[in-house]
Amino acid sequence: VLLYLPLCFKPDGIFHYCLRSYQDFKGYGQRSIAFSRVGMPDYPLLVPDPITWRAVSLSNPRIKAYGVIIKDLNWQNSECIGTSRKKFKKPTKDNPIQYIQVQKQGIGEYEGYIQCATYLDKEENLWLMVVNRRANFFLPGIITEPQFVPPEEFDIYFPEAPPQKLLLTFKDSGRKNPYQNYAFYDPYEDKFYPYHNGNIEIELPAGEGRLLKLVNRTSNDR
Repeated sequence: VLLYLPLCFKPDGIFHYCLRSYQDFKGYGQRSIAFSRVGMPDYPLLVPDPITWRAVSLSNPRIKAYGVIIKDLNWQNSECIGTSRKKFKKPTKDNPIQYIQVQKQGIGEYEGYIQCATYLDKEENLWLMVVNRRANFFLPGIITEPQFVPPEEFDIYFPEAPPQKLLLTFKDSGRKNPYQNYAFYDPYEDKFYPYHNGNIEIELPAGEGRLLKLVNRTSNDR
């Protein structure tokens, strides 16, 4: 989440750091670590972090690609979206989206908290940077308190939350539907999220972010 969230505010760059690190057994590279506090509060052992480093390394290529695009876009606004339908803040008069909300699924301790930023390019095409702020959660087992979970078991006791869906509702245009060929396009994945029955649904895995451009596929716009 923290890797993608700055992209909702047009950052100049993103800098990753860790307070302590270690090299592999051959002496190469840097690896992020977590401290094992259980049983050794005064002199903790260094333990490889099974979640953080993997998340950073897998997300970096996408974040870099999105950052290059965002650098040339004009930031409009950013807001946190919940499960209640709310009016979409239109950056232009011709924007066809009327409402935005996180779809209620009844899964997890809480729902919502998808950050949504709007951008415009030089041609005033709409771009969205959306980030699912619901990420990992504590799942009790033999260990019933999160502070007693050793770092090597983080991935067991802190699994990812289920994906969430962001629902964008278009204006009611009467009998003729000028939006049926609209879609949001992810340039990194080369993937379309198509219009269907008045809406576009965007599924976001836990803690993930997507940069999306509103396109009309009849004009082969990307």
